[in-house]
Amino acid sequence: MITIHVVELLSYIPVWLVIVLGAIYFYRKNEEEMAIWKVAILIFVGMFTFDFHWNIENEWRIPVLPLGVWIVYFFMRKDSERWQRARTFAWWGFLSSYLFILSGLIAILLQSIIYPDDEVQTFLANVENAEVKTIHSSGEYNISLDPETFSEALDTATRKELDFNQWRDEQMNVEQEHTEEFPYLVEGVKAKWGSGYIPVVYVSKDGYHLLISTLEQQYYFETEKRLWE
Repeated sequence: MITIHVVELLSYIPVWLVIVLGAIYFYRKNEEEMAIWKVAILIFVGMFTFDFHWNIENEWRIPVLPLGVWIVYFFMRKDSERWQRARTFAWWGFLSSYLFILSGLIAILLQSIIYPDDEVQTFLANVENAEVKTIHSSGEYNISLDPETFSEALDTATRKELDFNQWRDEQMNVEQEHTEEFPYLVEGVKAKWGSGYIPVVYVSKDGYHLLISTLEQQYYFETEKRLWE
């Protein structure tokens, strides 16, 4: 399934604009002319870095060592004049790596505003073709899902906190008893356009709880109305 992450795409535009404007500034400031394609390569190679990986909800790659700058220097170390002309663009490539971190932080902020993860409609914006599939024998079969009833129930949904580690431990014990807390899978639903989410939606046995899994994390919702009659 093809999905579009609008916020992420838009956050890259100002970054590349700043990179290009910076390249133009340094190019004009350079006393000797250099081929534009060489400038582009130097900036691109300058973006090669040794990164520190930091996992806080999302994985962050923080540039630590300018690997690309070292590569450029290695090939030009015997020609000091060439290195003097090239190093500005290589270092600009390295510094540009931090702009992508800044754009990532801005993207997270905008994502939470435009596509709030505490609203179930973010993940289930289009439910016209929704169908319920029983994926465990502890659930009922041949459940008919009415889109209108389903939508009305979703309007009453609120996000709840769920200790997923504890829940998984409980599920391991429950599986030994041949039961499943979320025996239903909802198919045919679509997330809000541009959110980048590809939701996998599970429903509890009583039809009042939703467990929505995305590539990033899981979300738990509870409805006041049953999702089907």
